[in-house]
Amino acid sequence: METLFFTFNQNNSGGRFEINLKKGIAEYVIIEAVNAKQANSKAGDIGIYFEGCEGGLDCSCCGDRWYSLDDDDGKKEPSIYGTNVYEYKNSFWSSTACIHRINKPIETIELPCK
Repeated sequence: METLFFTFNQNNSGGRFEINLKKGIAEYVIIEAVNAKQANSKAGDIGIYFEGCEGGLDCSCCGDRWYSLDDDDGKKEPSIYGTNVYEYKNSFWSSTACIHRINKPIETIELPCK
């Protein structure tokens, strides 16, 4: 079974990021899955939600915090904006990514800034 990695980039709706490292929620959440449908479902299981503005959870002027992904978003390795997560450097501030691999513990990675 071939799997891919799907990266959910968090929009800081309302001027803040929601972080819960115990659940594996950080600025970037990477989920290993067979397809986008499975990745979106796993994202929902850990607390990532879609349509946050419509549901009154997110700031309507900032936009939704999370967006669902399509099969085209899957990558062969965990990555952020096309860069391997272990090599990625954030533009303006240090950050965190959580990787949810199939049948493995959540991996938390501190991302330095450039």
